[in-house]
Amino acid sequence: MAFCGFADNFSMYDITPVENLFIQEFMTRAPGDYVRVYLYGLMLCYHPTGNAGPEEIARALGMENDQVLDACRYWERQGLMTRVTDRPPTYVYQNLKATMLSEPRQDDGLYRYRDFNNSLQALYGSDKLLHPQDFSKAIEWVEELHLPESVVLLLVSSQLGKRGKKASLKSMDKLAMQWAEQGVTTVEQAEELLYKESVPYDAAKQVLRQFNLKREPTKDEVDLVRVWLEEWHMDMGAILYACKETVKGRNPSFGYLNGILERHRESGQSAASMAAAMSEQQDLQKAVRALLTALGQASLQPSPEQQEIYRQWLSQGLEPGAILMIANRCARRGKNSFEDLVRSVDNFRKMNLLTEKQLKRYLSDQHVLSDLAQKVFDQCGWDHKPTVMDIQWIGQWLKKADADLILYAAECSKGTQLPLRYMERVLKNWTDKGISDVERARADREANRAKLPIQNGPGEARRPQKQPLPGQQYTQRQYTQEQMDALVFDLNNVKLDEESNQ
Repeated sequence: MAFCGFADNFSMYDITPVENLFIQEFMTRAPGDYVRVYLYGLMLCYHPTGNAGPEEIARALGMENDQVLDACRYWERQGLMTRVTDRPPTYVYQNLKATMLSEPRQDDGLYRYRDFNNSLQALYGSDKLLHPQDFSKAIEWVEELHLPESVVLLLVSSQLGKRGKKASLKSMDKLAMQWAEQGVTTVEQAEELLYKESVPYDAAKQVLRQFNLKREPTKDEVDLVRVWLEEWHMDMGAILYACKETVKGRNPSFGYLNGILERHRESGQSAASMAAAMSEQQDLQKAVRALLTALGQASLQPSPEQQEIYRQWLSQGLEPGAILMIANRCARRGKNSFEDLVRSVDNFRKMNLLTEKQLKRYLSDQHVLSDLAQKVFDQCGWDHKPTVMDIQWIGQWLKKADADLILYAAECSKGTQLPLRYMERVLKNWTDKGISDVERARADREANRAKLPIQNGPGEARRPQKQPLPGQQYTQRQYTQEQMDALVFDLNNVKLDEESNQ
């Protein structure tokens, strides 16, 4: 504790000097709450009460903490207070007479542009506290670039609207120089420039390009686009997609486009769902166009029916990549119509082949089966191309026997009249006996051949000699040549006899 000091209740009965200069030059123009904060803080300067901060001042004055800080920032811009630290915020009071007397020697012009500085801070509000260097940058635009204060305020306001309250004045320096180079000296010129750089204006230009119209949009058209974007909250992609419906007519217009967009809203769709629906439709159209290109029909436009079929495929679980793979497969086979694609996709769907991975595995397996089927045909000497049924037949046998055993059965069937049927019997015989390898099959075949005395043909198994049926087991009668001649009638003699009888 200091050797000397005032009693605790001294400040209650003491006075706080307030200069008339403050009352006449500052108090009359300042908000009432800001004056209360200044006076209460001035009292604390003369009569400190410990660590009095913004919270204690706000509690004493019945105000919010942010209101106290706003007041301090206001007096800082007036040059009557100076910020010492930001966290926590601390301020010192400046001597009023010294501040006003030293104003002409100040280079930053903070006091001279205090109203302008207040307007700048008001644009940011309480979201961001401007520092002296921020004010100096704005003053530089006024004094060096010769931009009017009102134009600078409009420039800052427009950038805050686009980029948010965190945008710094330093980041706007390049734009300020561009405006100065373009000779912007009035608010009207600045507004015209901002109007042509606005999002609705640019969107309206994009719509005009969709209409194949090479002109600048009118104010009414820009205002209409602003409604779509800002009030209806529509996505630009949805608006441009809706333009495609308008170009079907002879005279596409903003009014016609507005009717399309409004019709979607009136049907109960929200702006978001409408944009999503339009985006989905655009994706469907793009996907079907890719299919037509794969089929060699790139010149055709996707029809609504084709898009609906594609939508149904997706709802059935088919992957887009799988559908495109099927389209490429159809094209390689010379099936280039969309109807061919529909039939092919339905066949794969019935086999539950829905994903690209499943389809690749299946086609790879089919390729292996097709090669094996061709080898089987070559082994059995059958000059045919394997059909789908043949490949499926090979696939069924692969579940019971390996490829080498199947090829050996094909080799055994060579030279028979119906090789595949013969293979079927041979393979069934081997599998019934539990024979699963070629060596055992060859041994079994040799054993069977050894038991059979008659060889019917090359490559065929020998069959036992047929025994006569029981009804044929009797002694056959033998005829002489004379007896055989007596059984033959001479037709010429029969005819002559008939004529003599007449």
